[in-house]
Amino acid sequence: MRRVALLITALAFSCLAQAACVGKIHIDGLQRVERETVLSYLTISPQKEFSQEDVDASLKALFGTGLFWDVRLRVEGKTLYVKVVERPIISKIAFEGNDKISDKSLKDVLRGRIAARQVLNRAIAQEIAKDIQQAYQARGRFSASVVPQIIRRPENRVDLIFAITEGPPATIKRIIFAGNKNFSSAALLGEITTKEERWWRFWSYDDIYTPERLEADKRLLRKFYQKHGYADFKVLSSVAELSIDRKDFFVTFVVEEGARYTVSSVSVQSEIRSVNAASLVESILLKKGEVLDASLVEKTVHDMENQVGAQGYAFAEIEPKMVFHRPEKTVEIVFLVKRGPKNFVQRIEIEGNSRTLDSVIRREIQLHEGDPLNATKLRKSIQDIRDLDFFADVRVQVDQGDYPNMQIIKIDVEEKSTGSFKLSAGVSTSDGVMGMVGYEERNFLGHGQAIELNCTLARRYRSIDFDICQPYFLDRPLLVGLAVSTMARDRTRVSGFKGSSHSLDPYIGYSLSEKLRQRIGYKISWDNIEEYQAERKLSYAEKERFGKSICSQMYSLLTYSDLDSRHDPARGYCLYTRESVAGLGGNVQFFRVEVGGSYYVPLKDDWVFVSRLRGGTIWGGRLWDRFSLGGDDFRGFAADGIGPRERQTSRSVHGRHYYLGTFLLRVPIGATKDLGLRGIVFSEYGSVWGTKFSQEEVYDDNSLRISGGVGIEWFSPFGPISISITRAFRKASHDRTEVLQFTRFIP
Repeated sequence: MRRVALLITALAFSCLAQAACVGKIHIDGLQRVERETVLSYLTISPQKEFSQEDVDASLKALFGTGLFWDVRLRVEGKTLYVKVVERPIISKIAFEGNDKISDKSLKDVLRGRIAARQVLNRAIAQEIAKDIQQAYQARGRFSASVVPQIIRRPENRVDLIFAITEGPPATIKRIIFAGNKNFSSAALLGEITTKEERWWRFWSYDDIYTPERLEADKRLLRKFYQKHGYADFKVLSSVAELSIDRKDFFVTFVVEEGARYTVSSVSVQSEIRSVNAASLVESILLKKGEVLDASLVEKTVHDMENQVGAQGYAFAEIEPKMVFHRPEKTVEIVFLVKRGPKNFVQRIEIEGNSRTLDSVIRREIQLHEGDPLNATKLRKSIQDIRDLDFFADVRVQVDQGDYPNMQIIKIDVEEKSTGSFKLSAGVSTSDGVMGMVGYEERNFLGHGQAIELNCTLARRYRSIDFDICQPYFLDRPLLVGLAVSTMARDRTRVSGFKGSSHSLDPYIGYSLSEKLRQRIGYKISWDNIEEYQAERKLSYAEKERFGKSICSQMYSLLTYSDLDSRHDPARGYCLYTRESVAGLGGNVQFFRVEVGGSYYVPLKDDWVFVSRLRGGTIWGGRLWDRFSLGGDDFRGFAADGIGPRERQTSRSVHGRHYYLGTFLLRVPIGATKDLGLRGIVFSEYGSVWGTKFSQEEVYDDNSLRISGGVGIEWFSPFGPISISITRAFRKASHDRTEVLQFTRFIP
């Protein structure tokens, strides 16, 4: 249009001499634009000579304002006629047909390029439509279409409507691995986050294609192979092909595994005289003859740098130098202690967090402006940010600062949904048919707070639990939380009582060191235990069971953890001790102590051996405060199936002392890792004993009970669930056993 107008105007003025002049200027077509605005852009003025160059400049200036669709100039006699067609003004901008992306998120796509009460620019509207379409493609909806529609309104105004057809998400029909010889495609499929389309994935988006997830999967494959000794592993290509109907993807990973290396020797050398290399040998986690594990190399570097840093060497670096002997498939590892460059952190920049506050991310970073730049602390900080589970991806880049020894750390995060709605149904051998509905938000309003609400309804159990916690109270690494719960349980089948409890539990938690944490809380509960056959004469042992009570207690939980993962550990150990004292108000008095620990040993190809042991004792207290084993706690025995039991009624009266141990082997089950399934073989041992009643009234002995069996653990969308078949190999005559059990398990 602009070129046509310029051509017409040029022809109209072709008869002009080198210079001419007009007496007046007449402007047609103005609706909102002021006459003075047009005159200000004209280089032609009355009673002044002008040339063809002035005409061209005037046209370009008027078109350049963006206010007009068309501009034409012509001279008749001594009058210059200016004919304009104004662009319409946008009255409002709206989105139609969007369900998966909110209006607020779509408005962010506009990025100030177009807005209400501005002049309509069709080119920009088309650009925005393409950007919206790309936003849908980023969420896996490649068949989405966006059409900008213009609706005319009076006074040369328009409504700009982006008509959106979202279409179905493009799911991943098949994932193919090529070049893998030592690990099956099913095993590799279990290591990546991208999954093939299956009917049971209606609760997740793992089968939706995104380029970012594919890049993350390449890193996961490298990490998996390097953990198993394949140091030369490469992902040669990762290609996602879209089907013709744009509904399905076919993903292909082409890999080169390389050789598997074992450690031939490992040592420590120091270029810093005052650092004794021999003192660092105990930090080495790899041994001669073992398969090279890159994760253990990294952890060794981290532990050594912490040890050297504690000695005052802020700029010391640990460099793992590896000499590969490829014909022998061995590697020599030397951890070299050297002086690193004396670089400092100039500033830390965080991008991509549109929802999460900067402070939530910065408090996980172990470096601050002005600190010495420590690569180990930076890696640990990035891992801590990933462990928040607020972000789909976390990327870091270190750039040169304004001075030679200053560095700028840039952290780019990609946010993901942190809220989840849970709905489940199932069967518990202790509580019967049950259903649960809940909501969890790990990053409430972007402040890093966690809230959780769960409601459970079962045949013999119902509860409502609410928990909110702030992990950084007053900008300090101090966890402050509040738990509120109400519960009613019917135990008439096993213990002859039913009751209800309502509790309030404020607590605080803090770190004493990198691995040692403590939690202190105060819990008050209002309890009512009822006997289900009120007309029956109570035995002596039963009299203490029933009635209303108020329990006011303080407790402390001390935990030391050296596990490699908080969610599903495969290596390391964890120890804990918990003490509770009641009697600070209320009408219940007791002192209870429990200690325990877990030990995890990785074997081969995702086989993990787990050993657990815990025990406790209590002085005073009610039936509910004492200990019982069975059901969820001791497989092979029914709920409250082990421990002191009345001779007259065969009901459990719980015990004052207990111990419980577990030996468990976790094994992969073919391709079912993709489903979150794994097999288990286990054996449990323990006992519960100790009452104030005589042997004539109760069965009470501390004899060892042993059970063993096999089962399946499932990381379901509703939580970890275990199904097991167990046999009690050693039991007392008054114990109650159970073969098939459905329980929740501890990862």
